Amino acid sequence: MEGLNRVIGSLVCGTVHSDVNALKGPASGLQHGGTEVNASVRRLRILIVADRLECAIALGRVVTRLGHDARTAHDGTGGVAMASDFRPDVVLMDIGLPKMDGYEAARHLRDQPWGQGGVVA
Repeated sequence: MEGLNRVIGSLVCGTVHSDVNALKGPASGLQHGGTEVNASVRRLRILIVADRLECAIALGRVVTRLGHDARTAHDGTGGVAMASDFRPDVVLMDIGLPKMDGYEAARHLRDQPWGQGGVVA
């Protein structure tokens, strides 16, 4: 959880500008952090799995403002279930989750044919 909290805190507080710029979405002319979003970047489906509700919501809002489609889940089994319907391009997952830890949930995602090409972090 510490790693995900650090990323979420950094994104919400605006201190990780280079990482935020890498997530820029497709909306042409949208300004974020003083930088115009590149219209040629495709919109990503990003699943955020964190047991701290406020962290998942905050990161989801950041991802959405950057032009991507964000969904959240709050435990490992919920994350796996959400991913099977949502088919995310990127999964940002906490390790210390209730019901099923992040390692096991990531294994479940990678075992699916649709889950082998995505990014799980």
